[in-house]
Amino acid sequence: MANFLINAVGLLDSIAVPLSELAQKPSGASTSFSIGVGGSISGGINAGGSVPHVAFWDVNGGRIAQYKGDANGHLDENYDWSTSISNDQTEPQGAARQPEYISVVAEESDAICISYIYASGNGAQYAWYGDMGYTCNADWYPSNFTVADGHYQPKCVWIDSDHSQGLRFQGLSLHFPDFTASQTGQQNEYTNNLDTLCKSDPRMAFWPDIVPDSVVPFFSPPLLYNTDGSDVDTSLVINKPKRRSIESSRLSKRDGRQLKPGHLVVSHFQSHSAQELCESATSIGPDFVSTTEGIFCDMAEKEWWSLCSSTITTGCFDLNKQTMVGNAPGNGRHETTIHSRDTATGRVIPVKSYDTSAIWG
Repeated sequence: MANFLINAVGLLDSIAVPLSELAQKPSGASTSFSIGVGGSISGGINAGGSVPHVAFWDVNGGRIAQYKGDANGHLDENYDWSTSISNDQTEPQGAARQPEYISVVAEESDAICISYIYASGNGAQYAWYGDMGYTCNADWYPSNFTVADGHYQPKCVWIDSDHSQGLRFQGLSLHFPDFTASQTGQQNEYTNNLDTLCKSDPRMAFWPDIVPDSVVPFFSPPLLYNTDGSDVDTSLVINKPKRRSIESSRLSKRDGRQLKPGHLVVSHFQSHSAQELCESATSIGPDFVSTTEGIFCDMAEKEWWSLCSSTITTGCFDLNKQTMVGNAPGNGRHETTIHSRDTATGRVIPVKSYDTSAIWG
């Protein structure tokens, strides 16, 4: 967990394009932002979806600007979408402000899986990655959106307005300055006390029900930090009882959570783990193969199986045929798969077939 948090928080240093150049700016003071959508999951439900509603506030909770979500617009799969909006909601109107707080709300039933959010304004540049949501039990899936000069693929987190397909959250809110790469004390604080990250609604929250004009929680007065970036007083950070966001929607067990049963994702990225995907209660998406691990994840049952090889010939997933291989009579590797049990583990071997597939890496 420690190395993971350091990777997730520290990725800001890898931004190749200055945030001020992400989109053409309107005249006057403005806020620029970019949303990265993770992964090609074609057909049915996608990692890409309708453009969400986005709102920004300054350090004191003063609204800066809003982007009205676009039901007719679309965030393409494996794509980053960028724009700039005028600071037309500041007091006085049009004043330069740093966008410390953000909310992102899905307005349509077309779900999106967010890999990252970048924002800039009045000299500040901020970044947040889906890995942080994964750490705090948001709905997640691997992504093939690559950062850090091609060496890392942040996880993506799902938001959806109607909770279809078992997706739990309609939107999220963040306090951007609390995800700063250079603040090692902050990273250590999250690692040693995860409540300072996951049980702090002003810092980061996932909301089952939130409307575009909702006012998100703020730190009031603004937080004080030590020189290493850690909080001066964590008691001012952690939620009081009766939190209403992600904690109330936490899954109670490792249920099967599959999107688009007829689709298979095959990843060659070293950072992807099919075993981790299967063993997570909060992962949701299509069946998944990690070739570097040699593992197939059956998302319907949340069980992982080895890929077939010269030494593993039964109770395994044949990647070439994209089907499970059993070991009952008449169910060999070169024959049609039927329900049977794996003699080594006693598990029922599922029947698998796919209409579409995506290759990552």
